[in-house]
Amino acid sequence: MFSFAISKSERNALFHRRETMATRMFLNGGVYSMADSGRLDARVEGLTIDPVDGRVLAVGPQCGPVAASDVLQLPAGAVIVPGLHDRHTHWLFALFANAVVLGGVKTLAEAAARIEAQLAEQATGWVVATGWNTGLLPAGLLTQSWLDSIVKGRKAIIFDQSFHGALISSTLAKEIVSKFPREAIGSYHDGVIHEQYVMLAMAWMELDDWTLKAALLQRQIIMGRVGFTRITDMGVMGFPLLHALQDIYRRGLMILPCDFAVQPWMLREDPLLSATSASVLHFQLRWLKEFADGAFGNRLACMCGHHRYSDGQGGKLLLDERRYVDDVLLARERGIDQFAIHCIGCAACEAASTAFGTVMQRLNGESSGCTFSFEHFETVHPKLIEHVARLQRAHVRIEVCSQPGFLSDLTDYTDRLAAHVMARINPYGDFRKEGLAWRAGTDGAITGDDPWGGMALAVNRGGEQTITVPEIMGTFIDAPLAVNGPATFLILDRDPFAHLEQLGQVQVLETWIEGRMVFHRRN
Repeated sequence: MFSFAISKSERNALFHRRETMATRMFLNGGVYSMADSGRLDARVEGLTIDPVDGRVLAVGPQCGPVAASDVLQLPAGAVIVPGLHDRHTHWLFALFANAVVLGGVKTLAEAAARIEAQLAEQATGWVVATGWNTGLLPAGLLTQSWLDSIVKGRKAIIFDQSFHGALISSTLAKEIVSKFPREAIGSYHDGVIHEQYVMLAMAWMELDDWTLKAALLQRQIIMGRVGFTRITDMGVMGFPLLHALQDIYRRGLMILPCDFAVQPWMLREDPLLSATSASVLHFQLRWLKEFADGAFGNRLACMCGHHRYSDGQGGKLLLDERRYVDDVLLARERGIDQFAIHCIGCAACEAASTAFGTVMQRLNGESSGCTFSFEHFETVHPKLIEHVARLQRAHVRIEVCSQPGFLSDLTDYTDRLAAHVMARINPYGDFRKEGLAWRAGTDGAITGDDPWGGMALAVNRGGEQTITVPEIMGTFIDAPLAVNGPATFLILDRDPFAHLEQLGQVQVLETWIEGRMVFHRRN
């Protein structure tokens, strides 16, 4: 049986922890508690915490006696802010830690050279490449016969930059295409797989157990480095990944709190999978995730070129509503009461809205304890924003998640999206106008794990959809700093509220979770 062990010194190097018996520690410097919704940029001086039980004792002047050795003087210009919550990310990108990177590649020769270099280093397992941008390297050029000529019988897969499509070698096709369940919504055309076929391919990837767990730990370090103190994984893909995560959380090697989602096929395949059976310390199954892109050509979803094989299916729920209701009922039986639909573009968001309404009607009032969430609420029509905001004001438990980092990709899609659609990507000004409550995420490796660049794009974009630093920070914070609340916070190298032009260059010096320093930049 495989055993994943790590020494104390290695563990401290991965996630440094301050060992102290002090019951009071005073951090002397500027603090933004973000506890006052009307003044999120209100600043005070100093934060007193209890490192033993992980609580905040005071926000502001020093509270009670503190030993000189337990006074932490912040560096010049540094400030304290609450920890961040990545409301939509994916542990699954650890699967691609050793993948060939094709981002920015414009020629077949360069793509071939990168794949051949990987073949020379990797003797076994799937050869995996990511970042294929069909706007630079059209789908008609990267063909299965071309890939076969390079990998020469090896199993290989090239994911496009959206991870909704992939090119597979004929050897891999022979192994996996016949295994796709009849109910899976996807396609296999000229060597390219789409949608749920891609997700299942991810779930079946052959990875060494040690390599996978080491990559997961590395992602934890990355998340701590950019300031995330809690994450929501919107789609733990497949049982090998789920079991790897359960094991390293159970061993105490993972300490980053995580709520996660599974897809309906996983519940159907494993009758014992439930919120109770899947959850371990800091790692809790809370969500069921489905898809409404129907991105076989849905340009609103900002997909790459080969998604133009439309069949007129853009914006449909990737299963019928009757099946979706059945999946929700099954999930509720398994202790899951939060339901997310991945939806980019007006048509997809409207499909998700209709599906949520159908579920609420079928549950006939029993949905009062459920939460429904639009994931990737992008390029949305103002009337739908108004409708969702009205539901929120009526205390219907509707959440909205958006990715400000998507603004960095606009130039990739000018050949696929109409100007009026481009103008409505991340309409945060309209969110504010309608009073829509929303949370922000990064989508992991799709736009990069660093939230600060996405925040900078949201506040510096110009025009009516621009929002302020307090507004965008408010969508990312885990919880405000408040007396008796968790001592979960970041020490930043500069003041994001005072230096708007430097927001994208913010560096996290230290990350603290419940009174423990879990990341220090010098380590």
